[in-house]
Amino acid sequence: VLPDGTAYRIVSLVPHSAVGLAALRHLSELVGQGVTLVGPRPSRPFSLTGGPSSEAEFRELCDKLWGEGPQGERRVGKGRVIWGRTSREVLQADRIPEDFSWTGGDRETSIDFIRRHTDQAGIYFVANGKNRREAVTLRFRTTGLAPEIWDPVTGSRRDATEFRFRDGVTEIPYPMDPEEAFFVIFR
Repeated sequence: VLPDGTAYRIVSLVPHSAVGLAALRHLSELVGQGVTLVGPRPSRPFSLTGGPSSEAEFRELCDKLWGEGPQGERRVGKGRVIWGRTSREVLQADRIPEDFSWTGGDRETSIDFIRRHTDQAGIYFVANGKNRREAVTLRFRTTGLAPEIWDPVTGSRRDATEFRFRDGVTEIPYPMDPEEAFFVIFR
């Protein structure tokens, strides 16, 4: 959980052979406190600072966090380390729905989003990236709260009248106009 209240289910490492020792120490601390770390075992420290003693500490931390082999999972403290799978695969295996998705449309459909969460509301900005109408059902990983649609161009807002809660998400059937963008507010 970050100072602003944003919470993450996993920390994902970029596939890179080098990681700084200070970063590796911090990751080890986070995993011990319950974080799920997803990513490959680094093969070397990012810096030459510290000489042989820092290289030894780096290897010890890697041994503690990662096991052997191209793929695996290891419990460390209250957390776990997973390598050889993508973050998406881990979230799906943990049955955590995507934060936002849609059904309908076709291979050309391009809908994007940004999410922000405050103490009072969950806020999604949703945008149709194509210059064509899209008949889609928007899916938000939020339940139990009534969605409102806010139009940033006109300043209007209205309650979403057609929505349903299913499998841990809120579904809103929504025919998006070409290049339409709007906010969906849950509170």
